[in-house]
Amino acid sequence: MIRNLFPRYQKEILTFCNTDFGKEWLQDKGEKIETGDQVIKISPDGVHVLKDLQDGKLVVQATFYPRSPYINKFDQMLESLRVAEEAKFLPQVQKEIYSKPIYFYTHPFIYFDSLTVNPNANPESTSVDGTVTRNGTNESFSTIRSGAGTSSTDSSTTFIGNLSSGNSSNGWNELDRGIILFDTSSLTAQATKVSAVLSLYGQSKNDVFNLSWNIYTSTPASNTALVSSDYGQTGTTAQCDTAISTASFSTSAYNNWTLNSTGLGNVSLTSVSKFSYKSVSDATNSSPTWSSLADGYAIPYSSDNGSNKPKLVVTYTLPSGGTLLFFR
Repeated sequence: MIRNLFPRYQKEILTFCNTDFGKEWLQDKGEKIETGDQVIKISPDGVHVLKDLQDGKLVVQATFYPRSPYINKFDQMLESLRVAEEAKFLPQVQKEIYSKPIYFYTHPFIYFDSLTVNPNANPESTSVDGTVTRNGTNESFSTIRSGAGTSSTDSSTTFIGNLSSGNSSNGWNELDRGIILFDTSSLTAQATKVSAVLSLYGQSKNDVFNLSWNIYTSTPASNTALVSSDYGQTGTTAQCDTAISTASFSTSAYNNWTLNSTGLGNVSLTSVSKFSYKSVSDATNSSPTWSSLADGYAIPYSSDNGSNKPKLVVTYTLPSGGTLLFFR
């Protein structure tokens, strides 16, 4: 594995090895690299140094060793670059390497891990999920959207994303929002979040209003129970770049929303991560095309279902001591 990383990160290796510190660090096998020499290749088995230019030709000194000693010498450096690339911050590392004097220092090694959490089922201890609702009679869309909540539930086997129309033109009778909390405190402050996916398993749907659904924030009054007033405590900034239409909403598998940078930022390392689930029309105050006495919905299972619970999967890194990355 490490052998295959030498050509992959050769540019980074050579940038380091052509510093004064890098040349000094490289010479513990007995080879002599002068200050003016240029290291042009490092392989698991040897080092190639440009020594001179004679008659228009390069004079290169290549020194080879048995048992591939540079695998052990460069394993931590190469592994750290590989991890940085997988964590999608290799460009930041490269910028540091290519633009500044560099040398080794003791830097925590980075390990990938993931955490999968579900909201608590009833009775809740640290987190909750459920539905908050406003019921009205032929209200305008802006009124049913911005008015006070009239009911809530946090013990049903589903939570509801729903919009119901009245029998008067452009009138609406019900709007529901899901609130979903996850206790992510086990990540701890030492973790660095890499990515997160929030998944809801669909129970039923009806595509009458051509709605799409996305994840937003929430700030309920309690982490372990929902009340009617929590209806007004959901955000309007999408936490995922791609919404899921009712037509695409699965009722036989998990529907997955990959959190964007804003959403990832709202995953707590030390406490409870608080999200909501509702239609894009609701979030943007954009009334869908009305039809009389209809229900448009995409309903997921809740944690009280016992299976197919809402889940949040967070990929993160944790440090563990070791001499690794080379930064200024």
